[in-house]
Amino acid sequence: MSEKNKEAAKAPDPANEKLAGLEADNAALVQENKELKAELKDAQEIVKDLKTQVQASKGGKTNTIKIGKDMYKVVGGFRKKEKAFTAEDIASNEKLVKELLEKGSGLIVKIK
Repeated sequence: MSEKNKEAAKAPDPANEKLAGLEADNAALVQENKELKAELKDAQEIVKDLKTQVQASKGGKTNTIKIGKDMYKVVGGFRKKEKAFTAEDIASNEKLVKELLEKGSGLIVKIK
């Protein structure tokens, strides 16, 4: 091999260097995309919860309630000792919802 060819073989190929750089950039962007998708999902859940809270605070009763990380929908009401409980009444009373969940009531349905 001539001296010129040996030097050319030793010299890094600019195309390969550029390709390696682009592959590294791509890997970083893929990771960032995954992280942003997870963040978006969390943000969407927060917005949904806030909308429910706003609706409830405006006097528009809702029949959903969040307990811990789980969201529940109250699908019906009941009567107990001359008192009627509507789905909205039940959903606004976290203690009552927890009691009904412990008893396995069919009035409370897990949404998520």
